[in-house]
Amino acid sequence: MSPDHDDGGGGRSAGQRLEWALGAAGAALVLTLLGFLGYQGTARDHGPRLQVRVVDVQRTPAGFATTVDVLNEGGGTARSVQLSGEVTSGGTTLSQANATVPYVPPQSHRRAVLVFGTDPSRGEVRVRAVGYTVP
Repeated sequence: MSPDHDDGGGGRSAGQRLEWALGAAGAALVLTLLGFLGYQGTARDHGPRLQVRVVDVQRTPAGFATTVDVLNEGGGTARSVQLSGEVTSGGTTLSQANATVPYVPPQSHRRAVLVFGTDPSRGEVRVRAVGYTVP
């Protein structure tokens, strides 16, 4: 036998230890992922929780384009989110606008634009989600 070839089993046991270590690491990773997925599936709030915030207002030829951010802080998806906005001053509605956001996944946000006929700086802008569907 050549001196480079060892039949003493020392190399084999080191290889076996490496296999066991990698197997244990893989099993730990799989169990951790299964635990995380189980937690996400049972512990999350399953319904959408929507908030709407005005981000920007730009004057355009069509009117005053008011960009809003629709945030979904809940655990469920909201589809066909209907937005309603109005510019009011002293209790009087000066302008109204509507928009629909097709899809807002959980823990995310989408942008939409409502176009008002009245400059929002002339009053108070209120935009809210008035309805959505749950897939």
